[in-house]
Amino acid sequence: MLSESVPGGSFIVGKVQVCVLTDGSKVTVPVAEVYIDSPYLKGRNEAWCMENSVYDLIVGNEPGAKPPNEIKLAGKCCGD
Repeated sequence: MLSESVPGGSFIVGKVQVCVLTDGSKVTVPVAEVYIDSPYLKGRNEAWCMENSVYDLIVGNEPGAKPPNEIKLAGKCCGD
């Protein structure tokens, strides 16, 4: 999932998908093609674009995504 506020490098591909949120509600969102270059996932992917997202990018159950326990980031993280 991608925040609609993230600029550049992505474009809407002309389709929508229904996203089921954790409370069971459903929202229809546009889909964008994006290039992701992060410690967790690299490459071209399709992403749901949501307004008012808490995070700029959320990587879910994507094939090839690395779990957090396999990532070594510089500096402190996650309340350390």
